[in-house]
Amino acid sequence: MTADLKTRYRNLFPDDTGCTAADIRAIESGLSLRLPADFADIAAFCSGGSVGDAAFFSFTADCQPDIVGETLRLRRSSGLPQHYIFLAESAESAVFLDTRTSEVSWILSVEFDTFIRDQAAVADLESWPDFAAFFAYCLAEEEQNGS
Repeated sequence: MTADLKTRYRNLFPDDTGCTAADIRAIESGLSLRLPADFADIAAFCSGGSVGDAAFFSFTADCQPDIVGETLRLRRSSGLPQHYIFLAESAESAVFLDTRTSEVSWILSVEFDTFIRDQAAVADLESWPDFAAFFAYCLAEEEQNGS
């Protein structure tokens, strides 16, 4: 599946060189966690940015805001659990990756406090079983909107 996603992504964003192995290790080290394999595989060719309806934070530290800095900010300010990565944010929503399961959750920003206490209690929760499925959704949105 990742090979298909890479081909589709490269057709849309040919200039994105993705993350290096050192970049991926820096994410894991900076957040004190292990990335799900599908996220690491996709990060090798996608370094963040807008894909479909998702405006990902940068996956690399050389561009701000980045996922390490934003995740650490939410851990400090709001008690985001250690196993989540804050992937993207808009004026009204936020996207999180659960590194234990690779599940991705897209929530309304007003539901954040509920999300960190009890994910099952979030009224407007969209979720995908893993990062690859979410990324495929984002690519389909980008392809449909004709970037």
